[in-house]
Amino acid sequence: MEFMQFHPTCLYHPGARTFLISEAVRGEGAILRNHLEEDFVRKTHPMGSLAPRDIVARAIDVELKRSGEKHVWLDISGIEDFAKKFPHIHETCVKFGIDPARGKLPVVPATHYTCGGVWVDENAKSTLEGLYAVGEVACTGLHGANRLASNSLLEAIVWGHRAVQHAVPILQQRAAARRVAFASEAGRNESGTDPLRLGRFMVRQTAVSWLKSVLLPAPGVPGAGVPLRYER
Repeated sequence: MEFMQFHPTCLYHPGARTFLISEAVRGEGAILRNHLEEDFVRKTHPMGSLAPRDIVARAIDVELKRSGEKHVWLDISGIEDFAKKFPHIHETCVKFGIDPARGKLPVVPATHYTCGGVWVDENAKSTLEGLYAVGEVACTGLHGANRLASNSLLEAIVWGHRAVQHAVPILQQRAAARRVAFASEAGRNESGTDPLRLGRFMVRQTAVSWLKSVLLPAPGVPGAGVPLRYER
């Protein structure tokens, strides 16, 4: 694995360890503050709480280690109609006994995404024959420490699609070669085909057909076969 990405603002509560406060909240005007009400992230980056998530997460970690506090505050007092703009977040906070009306939410960074270390090409193919890697385990060069949701969708959907497109013809070729070898062997066998070998062959053929018919999009599907550029 290459490294773990941390989401800067996970709600700090024993019962809500995996509930993330969307970065859209900071985009709407929320500010990260320490227990002295200082806008501490601005000391690290001129964009303050709107800095890239890896920078913000590190700044919070440094502040927590420096102060010894268990969390920092996300100041939402400047956001009008918070409950209407972020109903799910508001509802969840209330559920855990945190009143957004007070104007601040306790938050900490949380492990969010594995930025993988298995190098792959534009078809999700690794340097190991027959091994494809997609999503968190893959290192495509599509993003760095500031991976966003759009990056992960691109990797999971587009690279997953390309992996299937690349793998299916190879599987078909191998199946065809096995079919020829099987037919040749069966022709030499006076007792006919071996039911066990025939069953295994049919399973392989079924798998290939399923991959081709279900995972490969039909002609005309938007985005199918669109060439992509990528950088490392």
